Amino acid sequence: FRQARELLIAGDVAAAQGQFEALMAEGLRQPTLNWARFHVAVCALERADEKTAAQVVMQMRDDPGTGEAATFFPGLAATWLKNGAPNSN
Repeated sequence: FRQARELLIAGDVAAAQGQFEALMAEGLRQPTLNWARFHVAVCALERADEKTAAQVVMQMRDDPGTGEAATFFPGLAATWLKNGAPNSN
């Protein structure tokens, strides 16, 4: 996770997105799974891939986890989808 964030900070968005997606495929537990999804959405938006960004934002909305994450991630997703970033069309 840290390496993927470092790649993102360094500007290697494609590599960062790939690492976050690989982490998601490993079966992360919440809330780490949704933080990986969040970072994939950021990477996808940076790469103008609105379809992927919308998909992971909707996953955050539909699988928010528990505790504070149960309100944070659906709220974030609602705001992003309402404002068209990412575009869910």
